[in-house]
Amino acid sequence: WKKRGTRVWHVGARASQLEEAGDFVVHNFMHESVVMIRQKDGSIRAFYNVCRHRGNRLVMSEEGGVSEHLTCPYHGWKWNIDGALDWVQDAEDFPQGNPCGKLRLKEVPCETWGGFVFYSFDPNAAPLMEYLHPVPDLLGNRDLANWKRVVWRTIRVNTNWKFASDNFNEAYHIPAVHPQFEGMIDDHYSTTLFE
Repeated sequence: WKKRGTRVWHVGARASQLEEAGDFVVHNFMHESVVMIRQKDGSIRAFYNVCRHRGNRLVMSEEGGVSEHLTCPYHGWKWNIDGALDWVQDAEDFPQGNPCGKLRLKEVPCETWGGFVFYSFDPNAAPLMEYLHPVPDLLGNRDLANWKRVVWRTIRVNTNWKFASDNFNEAYHIPAVHPQFEGMIDDHYSTTLFE
């Protein structure tokens, strides 16, 4: 599983979560942690959520914002939102010289589609649109980039993973199993238009 997880594109966030430069979202996958962060030019970049000095996590919260830097909580190293190392304490005391301007956070490929932010652990990942094909063509007229998330629920279920994916592919079970959601989910065959 780990080997396959390194070769695919992962959905890490919605672009709408990253409104301003310095806004970030952290996505954890198995033992890895990635921080996606809005840049000053409006782009989004993704980095391993790890300080290059001693390997500590840079960001502990799931999302938030910084004005200029991600600061390591252990030694205070300041990494610019573009990944460049800008400040270290006692910079003159390093045998190899001041590391500022020489070190960068380890970047991972990051692309967006449909308002979703994707990242990959594979430095040679196929372009996102190629990887997602034919989904972008099939959903091209849905204006996904402008959709807003209105509910976020995390539910842990002690079951086989196929159970969850099967249930999220149909809503026929909702009236019987989740009657509390009927007011929120209108998926009845009489009101659904199939094209």
